[in-house]
Amino acid sequence: MQSLVLEIVNAVATEAKLEQKHLAPLRVFVEHMVFSRLACACYRGTAADLDELNASWREQAAKMRELSLEEVGLPVEIPDEAKQQEIFGQAIAAFNQIPHLVPSSVLAAFMRAVCTLYREAKEGLGLDSSCISADVLLPLLVYVLSRCELPHLHSQVYLMEQYAIDESQDGSEAAYYLACLQAAMGYIIGNCAAEDTESQ
Repeated sequence: MQSLVLEIVNAVATEAKLEQKHLAPLRVFVEHMVFSRLACACYRGTAADLDELNASWREQAAKMRELSLEEVGLPVEIPDEAKQQEIFGQAIAAFNQIPHLVPSSVLAAFMRAVCTLYREAKEGLGLDSSCISADVLLPLLVYVLSRCELPHLHSQVYLMEQYAIDESQDGSEAAYYLACLQAAMGYIIGNCAAEDTESQ
């Protein structure tokens, strides 16, 4: 799909004799045009699997909504005022705004949501971004994701992984956060599956 985008961008740029500074906006426009029209081609061969994963995700995430920061395993001290108030509201809203069609837009919105999560972790928990290792980030993601309305999260992750990461300027940073997101999703689904097994 990216080769089609690049081919169209190059053809339009050549035909219109565009300057280099106009290529980035043209690429964004063409990517939106292509993916919004041909999104089903992105999912060919995986649509049924993604539908099943998305359905399971919706069910399992709802079961985890009531867990506190302590219960998701946050390994830092949580201030009393943070326990009394609903924190991470802006991060939840940012994750809820992740689109589900154009891979670069999905990735850009995801990275903005991660930045919002970091900012709220600093404001609500006093955590500096340099102190947020994966051991801290994963429980924060579990807490936030379990409260989000992301019915197509597996599809969004698939788009980022298959079509956006390699083309991204964020590169390895985006790949790291995507891996953390997948680990948090795995925890939510695995934790709920373990609870279901224990209750039988």
